[in-house]
Amino acid sequence: MRDAIRRFGVLAAITLLIGAGVQVLMPSPAAASSTICKGEQIPTGYVAVAQGSSSACPGSFPNTWTITLPSPSGTTMCKGPTVVPDRYVIIAQGSSTACPGSFPNTWTIHRPSTTAPSSMCKVSPYPEAYVITAEGSSTACPGSFPNTWTIAPGLGTITVCSVSPLRAFHVVTAQGNSMSCPGSYPNTWTVQRPPSTGVTVVCKVSPLPEYFEVIGTTNSSSCSGGSPNAKRIQRV
Repeated sequence: MRDAIRRFGVLAAITLLIGAGVQVLMPSPAAASSTICKGEQIPTGYVAVAQGSSSACPGSFPNTWTITLPSPSGTTMCKGPTVVPDRYVIIAQGSSTACPGSFPNTWTIHRPSTTAPSSMCKVSPYPEAYVITAEGSSTACPGSFPNTWTIAPGLGTITVCSVSPLRAFHVVTAQGNSMSCPGSYPNTWTVQRPPSTGVTVVCKVSPLPEYFEVIGTTNSSSCSGGSPNAKRIQRV
């Protein structure tokens, strides 16, 4: 990819010198934004934000992509040419004449907060290490209502919707009900990292983290289901 960008830069410079075509001035591969010919591989982590035309590139117009490293605070990208990068979520869709395809043809993406809850469209890729705490509705997102998730970092003791993915170390210590979560009751879980010493009582539905073992069953008023509805676990 780096060689392709260098070749494109040389070709663009020649085009500029002979006074022909559109000027396509290329930054170095380390720069935040670049313009490349369509057909060239887009580097991992970059998103396409516009298409354009240049006589320095092969093919019929439009034949270029403007690509950029997205900003954690928010970037609008074209749908289709590139995927949503890791650790980013979709917060809105929109329309732009700079992007190909019928409207709506853009996604607005950002990195969710690492310290507080944030919202994302349900169509978004799911970010690793986050849990779902509620669902909601937004006209900025596609699909019928409810069409958003409220997500939060899966740290400490936290109540999540039972549809939420859990972190590898999570155990379920209680079940509950919330109108903010989908599904029939009980539709929430209280999850946490189990202590490394002593015995922890977890609900029967709880996953078992690595390096822990079940040492018995019991009942808990915090858990649902028939007896026994809980299990006792400890670190191996």
